[in-house]
Amino acid sequence: MRIIDVDNNNEGYFMNCVLDTELKNYNSEQVIRKTYIDKHKQKGQGAKLMMDDGGTIVGRLHYVPIEFSPLVGENLLVILCLYVHMYKHNIGDKRNKGYGSLFLDYIEKEARKNNFNGIAVWAMDWDWNPVSFYLHRGYIEADRIDKVVVAWKPFNNKAVKPKLARIPEEYFNRKSEYKVSLVLADNDWCNCRNRMNTAFEAIRGIEDRVEVHIVTENEPGGYVHLGYAGGIFIDGEPYHPYRHLGSSSDLREYIISKHAEKQNN
Repeated sequence: MRIIDVDNNNEGYFMNCVLDTELKNYNSEQVIRKTYIDKHKQKGQGAKLMMDDGGTIVGRLHYVPIEFSPLVGENLLVILCLYVHMYKHNIGDKRNKGYGSLFLDYIEKEARKNNFNGIAVWAMDWDWNPVSFYLHRGYIEADRIDKVVVAWKPFNNKAVKPKLARIPEEYFNRKSEYKVSLVLADNDWCNCRNRMNTAFEAIRGIEDRVEVHIVTENEPGGYVHLGYAGGIFIDGEPYHPYRHLGSSSDLREYIISKHAEKQNN
């Protein structure tokens, strides 16, 4: 097994959300991710792939300095995605073969070499990117919002404990007595603006019933779907937290029902 750079010959594997066994023509989501990667190349971002002894791509690693992540802190290198193929389809489940540990050893060496004060990781308290993987390797829980956890490993006494970025409360305080408040926070990498686009499609034709507030990538909480429940908040509550968003028509019906409740109160 070995870690390889992402280049023009293999970047399609890295841009896939779930790794495929063969490269395919770029779809719209891969194009968005590629644009994101190109934009952040000069910002200390790292993109790596794991290849097994037979030449099959089995995992990927994506990391950035903390200022370009869903975490808040200083001089830490953040793991956005450490992924080893976990599904039975395509190439099969590749966990428990040492790939994840090899990735982790690699990024820790990179962080030390580049004088970071430690490593932080966005993780989950469930089976996808499980925080238990990091805790078993000496990482410490630093912050949590429900099932989303920040774990970290400080290298020295200068390291400051990181935390998850929160959407400023002012966004949730902009509620209207008669309209439904819709707060959106999405980004170009992990979800490729899918949630935001679904929300825009859902409110088409009913714009007079909603107030839309967009949290940009440059604001605190702008990467919130990587660090919380899903990127869409309706009257201050997350919509479909920790599960698939569903269709725009479902979201539209929900917004209409919430608006009707306001009119009846």
